[in-house]
Amino acid sequence: MLDEVRRLIDVEMIRDGGSFAARFESSDGAQYILFTKIRLAGVGPPQKDEHGYHQDMELIGYDEPIIIDCDPAKRPQDTENLRHSVLSGPASRVPWDQALKIIAKIGDLAQGLDSTQAKWLKQMTAVVEGKGHPPPASKTRSTWHRPH
Repeated sequence: MLDEVRRLIDVEMIRDGGSFAARFESSDGAQYILFTKIRLAGVGPPQKDEHGYHQDMELIGYDEPIIIDCDPAKRPQDTENLRHSVLSGPASRVPWDQALKIIAKIGDLAQGLDSTQAKWLKQMTAVVEGKGHPPPASKTRSTWHRPH
């Protein structure tokens, strides 16, 4: 079922530092997300300055992909104070070889992407092809800031 990707809906980089999500529709009409979560590690202790704290982070790689079911009925119920995103649906691990088949089919169906989405799909494909290794020429260090 999941190998039978019928339509690419969206590709994005998540604002957690670089996880990737490709939302697609399968042949049965259900929607899923192929998700590769970034792994970061702190480099040295956090430093305090007038704006709060900052810490250098290093890209270690990516966890084994997961497939997230996008059916809203399967997500946790929203509350007055908490809204659950589509990434909150039930998830299951996907072996790298199956993820490679899915991302290849997504790539075949990718048309009309803007330049940013095309870049994200290329990077996500490199992550899957590299079994979690950072894509070539990717930025491996960044500084993270948090307020006081």
